[in-house]
Amino acid sequence: MITLTVDTKKWDKLKKDLQQLDRIKLQLGWFGTHYGSENDNLPHAYVAAINEEGTEKIPPRPFMRVGLKQELKTDTKAFATMIHSVVSGKSVMNAAKTASPAFVAMLKKIMNEWSSPPNAPRTVAEKGFNNPLIDTGELRDSIQVKVEGR
Repeated sequence: MITLTVDTKKWDKLKKDLQQLDRIKLQLGWFGTHYGSENDNLPHAYVAAINEEGTEKIPPRPFMRVGLKQELKTDTKAFATMIHSVVSGKSVMNAAKTASPAFVAMLKKIMNEWSSPPNAPRTVAEKGFNNPLIDTGELRDSIQVKVEGR
């Protein structure tokens, strides 16, 4: 007769660790950063919101509500990085921090590729190119990520 004993301790720990991912709050955006005095010290988050929502003179370009949401559904590499980190023994917080650069890169890519609606001809002439979300690149380059436990 053969007796088989299964030790589920490691599996149970892994399941518990993966469930901890629900307690992580990962925020992607602009936190307390501003343009310089040449741009009235406008907060980057304010300018991002103007681009996202639009104004009377600027059409909305929902790069976060639509673009980022769609990208998160189709590009799962950042989530896979987090899960792999947990499986490899990192804490959930460290796993989220490890994956953070991938989320920043994802939003930068969206901003680089966003094209609709295009800039007005006058704006294209002033900038020398037609990328509605990029002027100097400062807004894109100031994207930050915050990782907090809940």
